[in-house]
Amino acid sequence: MAEGEGCSTSVEDLPEECLLIIANQLGNRGDRDSFSSTCRRWLQVESCLRHTLNLPHHFCDEESYDHLLECLLNRFQAVNIISLTGCVKLSDFALSILKFKCPQLKKLYLDRCYNITDDGLRSVGFASLELLSLYRCNVSDIGLDYISRACPNLQVLNLSYCLNITDVGVSALGQGCLNLKEMIISNSYEIRGGGFSKCSSLVRLDASCCKLSDKGLSLAVGGCDKLEYLDISHTRSGSEQLGPPGFATIGTLCKHLQVLNLKLCRALDDVAVTEIAKGCQALKEWNLAVCSDVKEAGWRAISQYCKNLEILHVNRCRSLTDASILHIRNGCPRLKRLYLNGCPLVSRVAIELFKRYRCQVEIVTLEFMVHV
Repeated sequence: MAEGEGCSTSVEDLPEECLLIIANQLGNRGDRDSFSSTCRRWLQVESCLRHTLNLPHHFCDEESYDHLLECLLNRFQAVNIISLTGCVKLSDFALSILKFKCPQLKKLYLDRCYNITDDGLRSVGFASLELLSLYRCNVSDIGLDYISRACPNLQVLNLSYCLNITDVGVSALGQGCLNLKEMIISNSYEIRGGGFSKCSSLVRLDASCCKLSDKGLSLAVGGCDKLEYLDISHTRSGSEQLGPPGFATIGTLCKHLQVLNLKLCRALDDVAVTEIAKGCQALKEWNLAVCSDVKEAGWRAISQYCKNLEILHVNRCRSLTDASILHIRNGCPRLKRLYLNGCPLVSRVAIELFKRYRCQVEIVTLEFMVHV
């Protein structure tokens, strides 16, 4: 036998462990696609590294969605993050496919999947699911009850624009999903707030554009005593309107709050603002834009008690005056940014003096507010 004969090797001789290391170093999507197109073995290797799946939403019938999803999950068996956003004709059967193909699913986005119903959510049994987004889905309290029993480790839930849910469903979630940290429930018009009394683990709550009541908000902040982020902006008028007594309970019960958005809460007054300023001294950002009933006493309280405040929004606060700006200038020692626009009672002189004495504070006015 000639010297060296029989000792030749090729890339086919590389063990799968080496191929996995190589494929894992390919950060570019095109490089990974080329890698997987080389041969069937390399395709299988690359499939093991795919953890995220985004289903295209341009198919026109339910069977196309369901069949494509099943084929993709047969190929990519390590997927644990799936986005089906915009698949408007995706059927409830698709959730049954997910249940059997992805038992370790961690994140699921079903935004604008209009054909997903409560019956489909009955199939959702993901013990490891941490995030579920149901933006604009046609689900009700029945579906939320299924979720509360099937997803015990859920941490983030988006129910924005889910128009058929009420506090009953929210209460079920609080009792079943004991690790729930963040809930987005904006523009859900049947929510009054009482259901959150059972959501003791919540740290972030977005209930903007809901019809909260005084009693509902009081129950909500009383039950969610760990809240660090609260958005109840654009409060809508309902049969039981949210007024100063309800807002004041935020100061009494939300001692850990760091971000508070009360934009367009027109019923907010000096008494409520003072209670919040006294009670929520950990606040770092406070949005009071278009709160025209907050007058000098309210701004004085903010300057006096909000020692940790870094960002303050006062856009279109029509009762804000030069005297109010002076209080803010002399207080709020950690303030870094002030959003100030559309306040007709604030003079240019007051703004220039603010800039001179608090030069480290960025004042964001109209010309810089395209992104705000």
